[in-house]
Amino acid sequence: MIQLKGKAADYSIGASPIARISGAAIYNNLFGQPELIGIVQNVSGLNLTSAAFSYV
Repeated sequence: MIQLKGKAADYSIGASPIARISGAAIYNNLFGQPELIGIVQNVSGLNLTSAAFSYV
């Protein structure tokens, strides 16, 4: 489980921006410009509203 502060709408998921690392990148969208906060390696199809995420 991945725990994030806030709500799902505060975040977005995209492809890893790092060439050598494949997976899903998690971005924080609270401050205008998306900020990369983590990469889940070798994973695709993540959904911010799935049971894989918890919000506090």
